Amino acid sequence: MIMSVDLAAAGLINISYPLQIRDKVEQTVQSWKWFCELHSDIKKSFAYENEGNLDGAGYELKLDKGSTKDLKEDFHYNEKSFDRLRRTANDSKEPHAFSFIFDAKDLVQALTSFVSDFADGLEGLLDLRGFRQEVIDSRPNWILRSLHYFGDRQPGEMLATPHADKSGFTLHLFESHLGLEYLDMATRAWREMPMAEGQTVIISNQQLQYKTQGRLKGLCHRVIATEETAKVGRYSMVLFVPLLQTPKFDTRGKGRQQDLPPGWNYDISHEEFSQYFEPL
Repeated sequence: MIMSVDLAAAGLINISYPLQIRDKVEQTVQSWKWFCELHSDIKKSFAYENEGNLDGAGYELKLDKGSTKDLKEDFHYNEKSFDRLRRTANDSKEPHAFSFIFDAKDLVQALTSFVSDFADGLEGLLDLRGFRQEVIDSRPNWILRSLHYFGDRQPGEMLATPHADKSGFTLHLFESHLGLEYLDMATRAWREMPMAEGQTVIISNQQLQYKTQGRLKGLCHRVIATEETAKVGRYSMVLFVPLLQTPKFDTRGKGRQQDLPPGWNYDISHEEFSQYFEPL
């Protein structure tokens, strides 16, 4: 299912997934778009609650401007927060809110075997004993993140500032438009993320870099406004897979990934890199 050389050399790999997963992705994306059209009071009733460095859940509206700030709305779903989100959806009496929460739930469930197979392959190829089980044990904390970047921007403007994700790995499930780019590890040039219909792009993240002692690197990526998305905005959906038995990036002590230089983690030693993480 996976070639470790792709992840080691490029930090990403394209994997085809079953048609039924693609159908659920498209259904959940449509539910997210309908959710975004709801009244702001309803959306804010799902307010994001941070339950830890990697596992908060709920709705966020980010309008703060700055060189490392993204203008967007997003929603984090995880299974451990399902009951709270379901109750909020029931209280809202809004069908689109209710359907979005349940579509997110169904999508995460549908992805379980796919993610498990990926983790199993990676465990065997890199001799990461117990990796698949850690991934499965972390499932209540997997985060399905739905994003809506606003329009009314300038072509070439950064919609998402350069960063590497903090979790173990990320599945890029859906991108409505071009503009998602990654920082090539060899050339340090920005390249278009190779998204294709019927495939997910899986990228390695900071926890996986820690766990493999630098054999895999957390891939730096960004989102740039195109001629079209500068006008109409863009939608995307990803699945973050955190590793609950692996140290977390120390955001409180070391700051946000977006405030660090792009690719800062590509060349440093494991000893230096590990200083950025909280002890278990």
